[in-house]
Amino acid sequence: MDFKNIDKKVLLKKVLPWALSALFILILVFAGNIFGKGSRLALIIGTSEGGFQSIGSWFDNHLDPIIKSIIWIVIIIMATHLIRYLVSKFFIFGKKAKTAGKLIDSLIKYISFFALVIIILVEWGINVRSLLAGLGILALLLGLGAQSLIADIVSGLFIVFEGDYQVGDVVVLDDYRGTVESIGLRTTKIKDIAGNVKIINNSEIRSLINMTVDLSVAVVDVEISYDESIEQVELVIGKNIERIQKQVKDIIEGPFYKGVNAFKASGIELRFVAKVDEENRYQVERDLRRQIKIIFDEFKISIPYQTVTIANLNDSEASKLSHKDKEKVKDFLEEQKEKSKEISESQN
Repeated sequence: MDFKNIDKKVLLKKVLPWALSALFILILVFAGNIFGKGSRLALIIGTSEGGFQSIGSWFDNHLDPIIKSIIWIVIIIMATHLIRYLVSKFFIFGKKAKTAGKLIDSLIKYISFFALVIIILVEWGINVRSLLAGLGILALLLGLGAQSLIADIVSGLFIVFEGDYQVGDVVVLDDYRGTVESIGLRTTKIKDIAGNVKIINNSEIRSLINMTVDLSVAVVDVEISYDESIEQVELVIGKNIERIQKQVKDIIEGPFYKGVNAFKASGIELRFVAKVDEENRYQVERDLRRQIKIIFDEFKISIPYQTVTIANLNDSEASKLSHKDKEKVKDFLEEQKEKSKEISESQN
């Protein structure tokens, strides 16, 4: 172990409580020797019947339930960890299984805790039936105050059984976008792209957008200079669009060229779309922009930046396409329109 790299503050926080506890126990045991048998401190701490000796007597008289309670605590903790481990390994295939696994895990923790409390009470000779009857009356009195808790639990069960969203789904809740980390009996945890986790009570989830139910649409807009021939550019796109698909592995359908989207201040805006899984959408859009830029650079197609142009009346040589190439462009555009007609950019 490299002691030089150990944080002294962290080490102090870990060691100090144990050291103080050990010191306190030593003072209790050797109080008479430390303070003198006739001193008041010794009488209070070590030798008086009303002092810590009475605590020792109490432990001696109740040794049997203490030992049994400790054994039960160890057994319940070990059994709980074992069951939770088996649940985590069994419910791993598919989002529905993971969601059910998270809920069962949450349920196991609550059941284990209440079972442990009841077992320990029985070991200490407490009448559990009378206690439960009393708790039933108390629960009835506190029913109004516990309505939100009951609503959270019921909502959690409905979420799992109806499958509106599951663990691993990308959702939008009140403008908060993230991935569902867990669905418990009371709360749902959603983690955003920055790693922040939003914890919300199940009963408070009134409306939610599930982005993972269907494929999402990655939309990329790229501008070309007004000096470029639109037909020449579309010919290049038609010849290289399959190449883009091979380079961007996360694209499920597409990419498709939608056509001229807008006339901007500095150039003509072209739109590309592709169907992807929601969790990959932003990365696919980045990769699409990169591949389009590489192709445009390769064919000397300029992407404009903001400038002030007075006039440009010269015809570009690139605009002079042969009739055959123009027909290719026309066929390509018709093909792309047909393939992408069911893809709406508003889905993103």
